[in-house]
Formats: sequence, structure tokens, C-alpha cells
Amino acid sequence: MLQPKLHPWSLRAIQICRSSSSRTFPRAAWYATANYAPPPPNASSSLSPSNKSNQGSSPVLRSYKPRTPGVRHLKRPINDHLWKGRPFKPLTLPKKGQAKGGRNVTGHITVRHRGGGHKRRLRIVDFDRWSAGPHIVERIEYDPNRSAHIALLTEQATGKKSYIIAADGMRAGDVIQSYRAGLPKDLLDSMGGVIDPGILASKTAWRGNCLPLHMVPVGTTIFNVGSRGNAGAVFCRSAGTFAVVVSKDSSTAKKQKQQEQQAAGRFGENDSNSSSSTPSRNKDDSYIHVKLQSGEVRKVNRDACCTIGVASNVHYNKRQLGKAGRSRWLNIRPTVRGVAMNKVDHPHGGGRGKSKSNRIPTSPWGTLAKSGYKTRRKHKVNKFLVTPRPRNLGRDKKENEAAAWIADGAAAAGGGRLSLAACTEGRGAVGGCARVPAGIGVQTLFQLAVAVGFGRVIANAVGKITARRQGTHMFSVSSHVSVFVLQQLLEQTFGVPATLPQTGPGSQLPPHVQVLSQFAYEQAPSEPVLHLFSMES
Repeated sequence: MLQPKLHPWSLRAIQICRSSSSRTFPRAAWYATANYAPPPPNASSSLSPSNKSNQGSSPVLRSYKPRTPGVRHLKRPINDHLWKGRPFKPLTLPKKGQAKGGRNVTGHITVRHRGGGHKRRLRIVDFDRWSAGPHIVERIEYDPNRSAHIALLTEQATGKKSYIIAADGMRAGDVIQSYRAGLPKDLLDSMGGVIDPGILASKTAWRGNCLPLHMVPVGTTIFNVGSRGNAGAVFCRSAGTFAVVVSKDSSTAKKQKQQEQQAAGRFGENDSNSSSSTPSRNKDDSYIHVKLQSGEVRKVNRDACCTIGVASNVHYNKRQLGKAGRSRWLNIRPTVRGVAMNKVDHPHGGGRGKSKSNRIPTSPWGTLAKSGYKTRRKHKVNKFLVTPRPRNLGRDKKENEAAAWIADGAAAAGGGRLSLAACTEGRGAVGGCARVPAGIGVQTLFQLAVAVGFGRVIANAVGKITARRQGTHMFSVSSHVSVFVLQQLLEQTFGVPATLPQTGPGSQLPPHVQVLSQFAYEQAPSEPVLHLFSMES
């Protein structure tokens, strides 16, 4: 860390101030917050933990005075709670040899752009957490081999130490437990011998505790998620990542009570009839749907492990290294463009200048690199995939944001009243047309129209109708529908009062909403008609 240079006379002044302040004001105890345990996450905050940080203050980053070019753009998350000393050496291994350079045992490069860096030791992290009983968090440490922080645990009964991935908000002095091996007898006795899912969740679903997935309530934020029942965690282990339990099968919920009682019998007391009363279930009943950080919904074994909370170091993605040398300290070597290489090193290399000629962009081994080229083999089907993650270069993200904006209402986009001005241009009488964000699509407008109660819906396509096209999807109402019906449509769609003046220019509108004037005079149809069409902006 950069330290300011102080002169001897300034040091003397600081010492005088310290001595005078210590006599005037009592010094606060340094151990006052050492054993403070933050409260566990509740159901409302566990659904979307990332939104809470976005709505509040900005991420806490430490910037530096630009004394040198290397620190001008340097930004680091403030993690003053981390351990300043060295790691627990019995739980570490030296990382040296060919592994630091991205080579395998044969010496071939398997991971490019790796090499050099500061010497480090590998931390042995417990991803299984089979050890039951209370564990005390001794300290939170920095791990150079991963983006998240790790916590050093001490088992209260035996004093055995272990490393785990720390949860966001976990501090030294917290007491956490693992219920993967079963429920302890004292916990079962405290509930009167009857396992209630709500009471069980209130006693076990605390931040940092490890539970099997069938014990976690729906909507809970988790990380360190396993894939199989007898294996360790494989999902959501990076900094700030989390998953959400989306749904459980109905038969799984019915048999959850019997499974938990058997687990409690294995751990606390001997039950001779536990093996004979094992319920029979289908193959699909042993899976629970979990939404991962990428947006993918995946089937996970109901006995797989997970940890309550969010992975620590949530502001890791906001950091800025400031200079190329810090990347080299982190064992990251430069990434050279293909057009800057020789012809023997890359298909884009060679020639005079930096042109890749008319060749389609490819990888160094000739595989197509752009235009959405599929590299996964067709016969290799992922049987555990329920909903794939959104792709298409971020265009689906705009669609999701637009749909969320419609769901939240116009007040969330800019507030105020929604006004739609209708004029008398064109052939028509009174009608109206409102623009909505480009990512909403025609199908969403169909659903909105049917929900309001129109008789039949007619889709009039002008150009291409697609939810991914850059443009604006518009919906208009024929003259017979009247302003009153259009007003109801807008109010039920956007959730705010809508005023429809007969004449006059358009008033001030919230962001993402524009007003057009397009009318078509028609004869009174037998039933209300809602015309949907797509039009470029």
C-alpha cells in the first residue's frame, strides 16, 4: 500500500495530538466488534441481493491520489476485515512447476496467457462440508487462487481447522453449522420431535450454514451449490455469485418430511425402521430446479450441498488494476491479437499492415470464432438443463429489461402521470398509438391485449416482427374502440393513471415512452379490434 511521506516535525505533532486525545477521550475497545455476528438474510432480501446494493450507495472502492501513472486509475474494494497475516500453513500446498505456466503433466500448453506472477500457496478448501456440529469462524482471509474470500473455521468439539468459501457479511466470531450429514438430536427435540419445514428453515437457513437442497425454502439465495448428492460444490463459487431455488417437485415436498426424519435418525439416534420405511420415488422426483448466476435453470440433486447467502467479495467486478504490471503479478500474460502475429502462428497473421484479408474470423486452430457458430456436438445433450442461459450477444438482456420495465410500471421508469395526446392528423377520428421499448415484442402485446379483454386481436406486420430487432414495437387501437377503452388498456398495462386529451401536442412523458399520432377511421365492427404492428423507429 502507498504510504505518505511525513517529515519529523509532522510526526512530532501527530504524537502530541495522540497523547492529548487519549487523555481527553477514552479509547474505544478494539475488540468491541470482533465477535459481532450479522443477522441472517431474510426471505425478502434473499431473493435479489444484487438489487439492494444498486439501490443504495455505490460500491465501496478505494482510489488513490495520482502520484504515479500506475495508481491514477487504480481502484480496489475496501476489505478492512481481512486477515493481515499469513495463511494456516498445514492447509496449504506450494504451487510451482509447470502448473503456473498453464501446462499439463506432458508440458503442453492447455491454458493460454498464463505464466509468471508472484509465488503463492494453494489453499485446501472444503467444498463437501460433511463435518457436523458448530464451527467458529476464526478469521476471513484473502486467497490469491480465487476471487472470493475464504474463512478459517475451527470445529468447536475437536478443534480441527478447515477452509471454506466465505459468505458475504461473514465475520470473525460467527458460529455456523453443516446439516448435510443430518439433523442433530437436540434440534429435533427442540421442535417436539415433529419436523415442520417453516420452523426448520428458521433454525437452519442462516448465512454460512451448509444444507442439502431439499431443506432450503423456495426463493432462498444460495451459493457453493453441488451437482450430485455425494459430491462437493461446483456452482456459484466465484466472488459475488449466487443461485436461487426456483421450485421443488410436489412429490419431493411430500416426502421431504420423511427424508429429514431419516436423516435425523442417522445422526442423532438409532432407528431400526428407518431403512424399511424409505419411500419410493421416480427418477425426476430427486431433482430440484435451481437458477444459476448466468440465468440458466438447472436440475440439481435434492441431496446436493449448498450454502446459504452470497459468495463474498461482491464488489470484485468493480476493481481496476490500473497498470499492466498488476496483471503480471496475478499470473496473467498478455493476449496478442491474431493480426499482429506471423502467418505461422495464426490464420489472421502475416501480410503487410494489419489486415486479415477477407478471411472469416477464426481461432488459432481454424474454428469459426464469431457469428454465433455452434461448437457443442448435437449428440451431447445436457439432460439436467431446464432453461438455457440467455445468449445472442446481450440482446436478450435488453428484452428482459424492457419486460421488467413494463411489469414495474411507468412510475419506475420515470414517474409521473402517463399522458397520451391524440390529434386529428391523417384520415381519422380519435385514436392513439403508444411506443413501448424495443425488446418487448409482439407476443407480450398479445398477452396484454387479451388480459384487458378485447374480443379478437389482429396482427398487422409492417416489415419484420421480431423481439430482437432494433426498433420500436407499437400498438394502436381502431377508432371504434374509443379513448375510454384505450385509457383502460394503458392504465392496466403501465399501472399509472392515463390522461387522453382530444387535441394538443404530447406532454412530458417518462423515459422509454414516446407518443405518436396514427389513426385509421373504420366502420364500427361487431367486436372491439386491437391492431398490433411493428414499425421501425
